[in-house]
Amino acid sequence: MFINTSIHHSDCVAVVVNFLHVELLIYRVAPVQRYCRVVLTREIVFHISTIVWIGIQTKGGTDVNSTA
Repeated sequence: MFINTSIHHSDCVAVVVNFLHVELLIYRVAPVQRYCRVVLTREIVFHISTIVWIGIQTKGGTDVNSTA
């Protein structure tokens, strides 16, 4: 997978926050056309759901590198 599950939780949060910040900037700067907004909204929702899913998988004990 493209995300290393051994990454620390705080690092994960920082990455997510930075990512969302960039997404929101793109969302605001983008043309006000309805099509663009719909596409960007779908992209953002997809990315958030992917991040949440990875977080659940990692929290569920699938992280073999965890020392906890």
